[in-house]
Amino acid sequence: MHAHTVRLGAWMPFERAAGEMALNHGIHLSKEQVRRKTEQAGAVYEQAQTQAPSADACVSPVPQRQMMSVDGAMVNTTSGEWREVKTLTIAQVQPDGSSVQPSYFSRMAEHRVFATLAEAEVLRRQVQRSAEVCAVADGADYNQAVIDHLCPPAERILDFFHAAEHLALPLRAVYGEGTEPFAANFQQQRRELRDGDPDHVLAALSDLAAQHPAHAEIINATLGYFTKRRDQIEYTAFKAAHWPIGSGSGEAAHKVVVETRLKQAGMRWAVPNVNPMVALRNMICNDRWDEAWPAVASHLCQPRRSPAPTVPDRDIVPVGTLPSGFKLKPATPWRNMPV
Repeated sequence: MHAHTVRLGAWMPFERAAGEMALNHGIHLSKEQVRRKTEQAGAVYEQAQTQAPSADACVSPVPQRQMMSVDGAMVNTTSGEWREVKTLTIAQVQPDGSSVQPSYFSRMAEHRVFATLAEAEVLRRQVQRSAEVCAVADGADYNQAVIDHLCPPAERILDFFHAAEHLALPLRAVYGEGTEPFAANFQQQRRELRDGDPDHVLAALSDLAAQHPAHAEIINATLGYFTKRRDQIEYTAFKAAHWPIGSGSGEAAHKVVVETRLKQAGMRWAVPNVNPMVALRNMICNDRWDEAWPAVASHLCQPRRSPAPTVPDRDIVPVGTLPSGFKLKPATPWRNMPV
């Protein structure tokens, strides 16, 4: 029943989970009881998830080709701020370039802390032992810093859909949103970026800046964005090597892991409760419940004993002695006590 309560609390709002427990098991819990049990279990697994995996837990055999993706999703908190939950997605890459068997590691943490915490998942998936690894992510610098920490040799790929969004910005500024010239130019340059030579796209942007000086700032910003990531936009070569060029698995992690539970209508989360909940979501979405729950339940069921209060030495009086000048008053026999 404890396991059912926590699983329901990890899938749906606590009040609804309490209703399901009453309906299906005849156990009546309050919303607060479900919340407390769920968050306590999540806090235990939050710590366990970052421990080095045992040999039995590691993926076997070692996959020859794997992909990594890092991205973030925003969660509304009771502090009034939207805070980012980062998720690392790891998946095997098939010969046709598709990705299978994804697993997730999610935390609300600064990117350097996040990278350190995620090491256990990388070890479990045996990423650094794979013959080939790629990392598909958007252009955020912190994503590359995380990959640098976890798997420096990984082939870096700028997510094509983010690249296309950046490509549209200067064309939209020059030709106007929804116009025929914009659509025609965008489709041409997008196709060239995906299937042709990226240098042709960079040259076209440079010419566009010279032809439209009024929009040179936004055009040059996009040109600089692609120039900085020139090695990450070799999409023709990536496709020839059967690598994915889109971070679909990483984008899906937002909805599958985080948003399904933490971004329902009207939800706001206390910051300390976010990581326990996303840890539980990782356990469930990684299909590791049967593996992880017994240890979590065992930890939660351990008796918690309060430590005996300590008394300063100066207050301790040896048995059979009294402080100087202190006299005991004779006790009244209980038979003579007034009723």
